[in-house]
Amino acid sequence: MSPSPRDRELRGREVARSPWGTWKIRLPVAAFSDALAAAAHRNLPLIVSVTRADIERWYRGSIHRVRHTESRLDISGDGFALHFKANHLGSVLLRNDGKAEEAGPAVELYDRAERLLARIHSLPEPETNARWREIMDLAATRAL
Repeated sequence: MSPSPRDRELRGREVARSPWGTWKIRLPVAAFSDALAAAAHRNLPLIVSVTRADIERWYRGSIHRVRHTESRLDISGDGFALHFKANHLGSVLLRNDGKAEEAGPAVELYDRAERLLARIHSLPEPETNARWREIMDLAATRAL
C-alpha cells in the first residue's frame, strides 16, 4: 500500500514513524503557541490534561489566552492557567497515535527531563476535530 499524501508530507526531518502509521513532529514553541492562539481565536473547545508526579488534572473548554515570550509560555481559559518557564520546557510534540482518531492529534509538552507536563487535544466531536486538525496540520507543515 502506497503512503498517503499526508504521510509523504510528514515523512521528514522531525518526524518519527512506527510500523502502525503513527507519527510525531517536534514543534517549535512559537509554532505551538501560534497554533493554540488560532484555536483560542476560533473558540475551539479542547481537552487539556496536566500531569504532575502524583496527580493529573483535566480541563475541558476553550482556551482564551496564549502568551509566548522569550522567558515564558502562558495558557489560560475559564478556571485554569498553565505557566511554563522557557528554561524548564524541554519539547513540544504534535503526536498522532492512531488510538484516539476521533479526537485527532494531540500536542504534548515535556520538561527538560522528558517528563510529560501537559497534553492538549480536541473534543471527540466531528466538527471540533476537523477544525483542530486543520490548525494542527498547518502547524505541522510549518514545522517541517
